[in-house]
This record gives sequence, structure tokens and C-alpha cells, in this order.
Amino acid sequence: MLSAFTSLTQTFARNRLESSQNNLQSAIQKLSSGLRINRASDDAARLKISQELSQQSKTLTAATKNAMSAISMAQTADGSLSEISNLLVRIKQLAVSGRDNALNQTQVKAISDEMEQLRREVNSIANRTTYNDRRLLTDELGSWVTVLNDEKLDGNWSDQYVDSDSVRVIINAEGDDLVRLNSTSGLTSVKGYNGATSDGAATNGSWTNGTAQEIGFNASWEDAKTVLRDLEFQRQKGGGEISVQVIPAAMYSYTDDSGRISYYEVVTDALTWTNARAAALSRSFSGLDGYLANITSAGEYNFIKDKVAATAWIGASDVGTEGTWKWMDGPEAGTTFWQGTSTGSAVNGQYSAWATGQPDASGDGANLWADQA
Repeated sequence: MLSAFTSLTQTFARNRLESSQNNLQSAIQKLSSGLRINRASDDAARLKISQELSQQSKTLTAATKNAMSAISMAQTADGSLSEISNLLVRIKQLAVSGRDNALNQTQVKAISDEMEQLRREVNSIANRTTYNDRRLLTDELGSWVTVLNDEKLDGNWSDQYVDSDSVRVIINAEGDDLVRLNSTSGLTSVKGYNGATSDGAATNGSWTNGTAQEIGFNASWEDAKTVLRDLEFQRQKGGGEISVQVIPAAMYSYTDDSGRISYYEVVTDALTWTNARAAALSRSFSGLDGYLANITSAGEYNFIKDKVAATAWIGASDVGTEGTWKWMDGPEAGTTFWQGTSTGSAVNGQYSAWATGQPDASGDGANLWADQA
């Protein structure tokens, strides 16, 4: 026969042992963690308060890190903006210096070249300023951004044109960057831009579809302003530079590889070289003195030949010494670039573009041919 016995003494001893073990574990946990409250059983009310304080502390720590990152980013941008500010001050000084009527054309060109280099450096700094691979001073690649606002439009050209003036607008993006218009109302094409073969043709679809790197159009200044307010620019991988030239409708502008901008006017009057030179020297635009074109690169030649229909006088002459051809006016005045007649040779490898049989010994001037290869 089986019997069951209960020993109260043993049961009490076992319970006391378990309680002692639990207290020991709790004491060891407090010692190892350094916390008085580790679980709800220690103190439920104070544990809740402790957890809330811990959450707030961690949140503030993360916020502090964010603030430090923001400060570092702002300091990076501030350093670049400070350098850009210094460059802009220098550009302003040069602009004022360039208005000195006592300067000759060579000195004015030197000032203009320095201003162009400083402008490029400003854009370069803006493009290089990044924090954690994020651009701080320019738009991100691939996004379309508006280029001109009313303040820029009024500040740049309002003192030159009234709404009824006929103007020519030339827009160029650098490298593979793109430009587009959102409206073409009142615009007509310019020969040599966007595949246009003549002035006044119908508007071009590439103006609005976001595939153009350059746009040229004629319009009244009133219509041009309306369109330019919505001009957009998309940076692909270029330097983020875009030029917008607004000139009288009878003129053209060309930007060479160094960023130097030249302005041209095609005159169809039948003139001798001497009279053509005198007429060119009497012209002026935007503070610049005119002269017969000095064509010093293939790019400039290709640009000009699309704008003229036949032979055209250039600014070269051998009036001083027969067969020694020099540019007579402009920044290159006095520079010898060709020696001899049509069978002669370039001096120091300088560029030349002559009409067939030119230069010859029949006069003091020479011309280029628009269809020359």
C-alpha cells in the first residue's frame, strides 16, 4: 500500500532557497547593470519613468548628431560662398575698371578675359561644393530648373530695349546640358540655329521637347521676355553653365572655346574693303567698338559662313607691306597671320580662311567665301 507524506519543513526550506536565489540574481543584475530598476517587479512606476527618460535621451542624442551634421554642411557651403563673394567683388572691380575710356582694346580684352576666367571659377566652385555627395549650391543632375526671373530680365536688359524692339535671343548650354522653352508664341527661327536654313522660318520643335543644347530665335522684346521667364535648363554632366544673349535682331553672337563672346552684324551693302572697314569702325554695341571680323579659328569661320550668302570682307590687309597680311583692328590688331598671296603660308600655324584665289596683289583687303570647305 502506497502512502504520501508532506514535509512542511522541507517545503519551507526549498521556498526560502528559491527566494534567496532570485534575490541573488536580482542583486547581481543590479550590480552588473548599475541600475536600481531592471524590471517591472523592481518598481513598475519608476521603470516607466526611467524608460521614458531613456527614450528622450536617445532622441536628443540623435538630434544633436543631426544638428552637428547640419552645422558642418552649413560651414562647407559658407566657405564656398565666401570665396565666391571675393570673386564677385573682383569681377565688379574689373567691370568698373573696364569703363575707363583711356584704356586701349588690348587692355579692355585683358580685363574681359580675366572677368571670364573669374566667372568660370565661380561656377566651378559652385559645382564642386558637396557634402556627403550632395550638391549644396547647384541643382541635382537631371532636374529641370528655371533660369531667369523678372529681376534678372529687368536688371540685364530693361535699359537696352523697349517692348516693341526686335531682338535676337541666343541661348547656349555647356557640354551635354540641355535647354527648353515652354512657349514659342511670337518667335521665329534664326539661320544657323536648330537646323534653320533661313531667318523667319516656323518655330522649331526642339525648342520645347527638351533635346536642344542651343536655341536661337527672333522676336519682339515683349514676346522674348514672356518666353524667357519660362526658360528651363537641365544639367546632364556639364559644368552647369548657360549663356543667354539678347542682341538687336540684325546681329549675331558667337562664344569661342574660352568663353569669349563676339558680336557680328552682316551688312549686305556693296562696299569696297576700305569703306567696309570704315563702316565697321563706326559701329558700337554695348560699350564695344566695331571692326571687320578677324577670323582666328575654324569654329568662328563655320559660325560666320552660315550667316553670309556670298563673299564677305574680313579685317585683314597688307597695306603696310605687300604680301604681309595682318589683322588691322580689334584685339588682334597688328598680328601677322599670313605671308604671301594665295600660294603663301600661315605664320606660326595661325588659322586662315580665304576665298579661292585670295589673297591676291590687287588691293589692300581680302575676303572669305561662305561655301569654302
